[in-house]
Order: sequence, then structure tokens, then C-alpha cells
Amino acid sequence: MNDRIKAVESAYDEVFGCGEGWEFAVQVPTIRKVRQAMGRIVRSPDDYGVRILLDSRYQGSQARKLGKFSVFDYFPSEEKREFIDIAPRDLGSLVEEFFAHVMPGNPDKNESESQTSSRVGFGSLAEKL
Repeated sequence: MNDRIKAVESAYDEVFGCGEGWEFAVQVPTIRKVRQAMGRIVRSPDDYGVRILLDSRYQGSQARKLGKFSVFDYFPSEEKREFIDIAPRDLGSLVEEFFAHVMPGNPDKNESESQTSSRVGFGSLAEKL
């Protein structure tokens, strides 16, 4: 953290109580920026994509261990359902599987199945694997 963020955190601590500054100065702005970026992946019913957050702070299984550094619980429950804790070595095969099911013209899927897969999201598809 730079000096500016530390000063903002300190100011929030004074106003809202010791330890609260971290949430207002770091956590909330971080989650806002991440959610904005995640929303840019799919803008229309014809869009599809994968959102990958390569950081243990986004893993539900790490929330307790990481304490205040975990950001998983800041996401709404409908977004949390899309998160999948996976080992990095498994990422490539899951992404390939996702795109194999949503790419237009895929001979293994008809168009309506492909569009449905793109809307349900990576989380729902991976649960089926």
C-alpha cells in the first residue's frame, strides 16, 4: 500500500473505529473494481467468456484462513455461486471445456444449447464436469 492509501485507512480508522479503515480504504474499492471488470466480459446475450481471478483471496475455501485479506464474502451470493476453487493445473482443461461448449458452430452442440451454456456461466458448466 502506498502512503496515500495508508493515510486514508488511518482516517477511516479514526472516524469508524480501529480496524474499520481497511474495509473502507482497501476492500470496498477493490471489490468495486473487480466487479466492474467482471461485468465487462458479457455485455449481451450473444457474448460469452471466462472470468479468472488467480488469487487465493477469491477462493471460498481460503476465506477463513485469510481473514480480513479474503474478499470472497464481499461478493453477492449469486456471484459466489459462479466461483470455483480449482488447482492452477486444472485451469487450462476447464477453460478448453467451457469454450468447446460455447463456440458458435461447434458440431457437438446445436445453437440453442450453446447460447444456454454461455448464459449459465463458467461456474455452472464446471459443476457439470
